[in-house]
Amino acid sequence: MPSGDRYCSACGARLTPGDRFCSQCGNGVDTGGSAGGSASSGSSLDADRAWLRRRVEDYRVRGWTLEHDHGDRVVLVDRGFGSLPVHFVLLLLTGGVGNVLYAWYRHTSGAPRREIRADGSERSYPDDARLGVDPWMAAGAVLGFLFVVTAALTFAAGAASAASGPLVLVTGVLFLAIALGVTYFPLAARQGNVPLSTVGRKRTVSTDRVRNPPEPCAACGDRVRSGVRRAYADRWYLAGLPLRTYESGENVYCRECFEGESDTDGPDVEAELDESTETERA
Repeated sequence: MPSGDRYCSACGARLTPGDRFCSQCGNGVDTGGSAGGSASSGSSLDADRAWLRRRVEDYRVRGWTLEHDHGDRVVLVDRGFGSLPVHFVLLLLTGGVGNVLYAWYRHTSGAPRREIRADGSERSYPDDARLGVDPWMAAGAVLGFLFVVTAALTFAAGAASAASGPLVLVTGVLFLAIALGVTYFPLAARQGNVPLSTVGRKRTVSTDRVRNPPEPCAACGDRVRSGVRRAYADRWYLAGLPLRTYESGENVYCRECFEGESDTDGPDVEAELDESTETERA
C-alpha cells in the first residue's frame, strides 16, 4: 500500500490527491499545510479552506450531498422527488406515469445544484424558478380548470333535461364558486404582499431578521451572525395573483452592511435584480 494513500476519518473511504471533502460522506478533509510559501499567503489559503469547509458543512446539515470536489470548488446537490403541487397536477393528467418520470428527473439531472468556490463566490444551477411558474399556481389552475369543466358538463346535462334544470343550475353555480375559491383565494393569500387590485408587472422586496444563516453576507462576504434576509421578485400580476415570474431571489446581509445601506439611499431594488450573487428560488 503506498505511503501517500489517505482515507476519510469519518467513513474510511479512500481519498484521491487534492480532495478537500470525502466523495462518499462529504466530510471535510484536513489537507495539512505546506512547508514553503509566505506566512501571509498560507494564512489566506487556510482561511479560504476553512470558509469553504464551513459552507459545505452548512449545506450538509440541510440535506445536500457532495457531488464533485475540484479542490478549490465543490458542487453540492439536493436530491429529491419534486414538489407536491407538480405531482398532484401530473397525477390528474397522466394517472401516475408522469409522476414516476418527474421524480426520476428531480432525483438525477434535475436536482438543484450549488457550486461553491473557495474565493467566496457561489452559483446555483438552473431550477424550477427558470420556468417562471409557481408550482402552487399551476396546481390551483389545473384544479380550477377541472371544476370549470365539471360545471360545464353539469349545465349541459341540465339543458338536456328540463325537469331537473333548476337543480342542475344550482349545482353548476356551486362548482363554479368552488373553482374560483380553489384557484384564486388561497393563491392570493400566499401572495399577501401585494393588494388584490394589483394588475401588471410589479417588483416587490421583503426583509426578515435572521441569525446564523448558512449564506455569507452578499455585500462583504463575511459570515452573518445577525442580519437580514432580503427577498425580491419581479412578477406580472392579475388581481393580486402572480401569473409569471420574471426574476426572484434573496440575499443575506450582515447587520453592519444592511444598516450602512439604510443610512444612505436605502435598498436598491434595481441593483438587487441585476446582482450576480443572487440566489434563484426553487
